[in-house]
Amino acid sequence: MCGIEGGYEYRELIEEWPRHRWRDWTDVELDRWGIRPEAFDKHRRTLETHMQWVGCEDTKRGHIPATKDDYEFGLRIGQCHACGKVPEPAVQEYDDTPSE
Repeated sequence: MCGIEGGYEYRELIEEWPRHRWRDWTDVELDRWGIRPEAFDKHRRTLETHMQWVGCEDTKRGHIPATKDDYEFGLRIGQCHACGKVPEPAVQEYDDTPSE
């Protein structure tokens, strides 16, 4: 197995260390990352650098809906700040028929 040891040189490593990321995440570690228990198996081997991009459906936090139209970030009301999706209950349909 190869890797960077000591911060500089890339070489063959003699032993693995406890937080080596070729090891699957434990339930406790996934819980600390905020992953929902039903998504643990899906993210057992997700890289540490990718954990911040785990889908909102798989996190305890869930979606972070915008509370107002935010043109600076290009968000509509109900659209998630993290993933950009508009969750089904927040979808708003507009009636384009002219009022009398």
